[in-house]
Amino acid sequence: MAYNPSPKVRKAEEVGKEFGFDKVIIIGIDEDAQEYETISWGKNKIECGIAKSIADYLSQRGS
Repeated sequence: MAYNPSPKVRKAEEVGKEFGFDKVIIIGIDEDAQEYETISWGKNKIECGIAKSIADYLSQRGS
């Protein structure tokens, strides 16, 4: 996995490591602002790429 200094990605990494997940995808929703974002993490470069692809797909479906 490439290093990503984003605090949100670091939090996803913590969840992945704590629960033994290979990939983590977080969907954050701000109803007041009517916005959402996806955050993804994978335990290695391949898993990270898969998680990002899933997060991107979910983002496209929600548009």
